[in-house]
Amino acid sequence: MSNPEDGGVRYIRVVGEFADDAEHKPAILFGIAQDVTEQRLAQDALHQSEAEYRALRKYD
Repeated sequence: MSNPEDGGVRYIRVVGEFADDAEHKPAILFGIAQDVTEQRLAQDALHQSEAEYRALRKYD
């Protein structure tokens, strides 16, 4: 998702569930959206660091 204020990318986790009516048709959606940008950036940085470490270990 793009942030219109600064043009940066935001990562969003969305979880939801439908509730059916008496005829078993979707009637309402319950859910939550959570900004997980900081967690995603930390995870990406860790993966990059691990890759660099593995590359260095090849030359030992």
